[in-house]
Amino acid sequence: MNQAVVIVAAGSGVRMGSSMPKQFLILSGKPILMHTIECFSSFNPSMKIILVLSADQIENWKNLITQYKFKIPHSIVQGGSTRTLSVMNGLIEVPEDSIVGIHDGVRPFVSASLLKRCYDEAIQFGCSIPCIPVTETLRKINGATSSVADRNAFRIIQTPQCFQAKKLKEAYSTAAGNDFTDDATVFEHAGNPIHLCDGEKTNIKITVPGDLVIGAAMVR
Repeated sequence: MNQAVVIVAAGSGVRMGSSMPKQFLILSGKPILMHTIECFSSFNPSMKIILVLSADQIENWKNLITQYKFKIPHSIVQGGSTRTLSVMNGLIEVPEDSIVGIHDGVRPFVSASLLKRCYDEAIQFGCSIPCIPVTETLRKINGATSSVADRNAFRIIQTPQCFQAKKLKEAYSTAAGNDFTDDATVFEHAGNPIHLCDGEKTNIKITVPGDLVIGAAMVR
């Protein structure tokens, strides 16, 4: 099946503490977002890439494309006021007969092997959601007290979350009025089962300043 990706990069990056949105911060000589797009293009040069940006950052991105001579073809879509609306805008550009991944713009280290696993398993199961085990001890807060939680019962969810595009579009058609934090939740809300696949610890999301330091070390 054809492959597409909607890369969501419409956030402001408040937790990074920078005046520049985190997706545009420089990592190893170019904006983080360019690294992310390159992961998908390298995996499948015919991948349809849709980039969702906030309205006030589209011109900035176009200037960066010129400045860094960035040549990978992609469509630019204006984001909405919530993540849910942003993804819905991006999905308009996705053919229904494809497998589509929804990916965080600030996950620039997704590997080809993880992409293959996610896209392949979405064909078989309808969706494929990468996750990694929890390795730290967890405690559940109960008011003024707390209790240990079974970490084996939890998984940390990553992206790209991959879906049969027709099914995901149908799921998002029922999402009006809600703001979901990820696409698997939208898919599940519409009555679809969720298939988890193995993610990778190196598939980090750059959210706070310390993540940028780790990211710089990973590309050396």
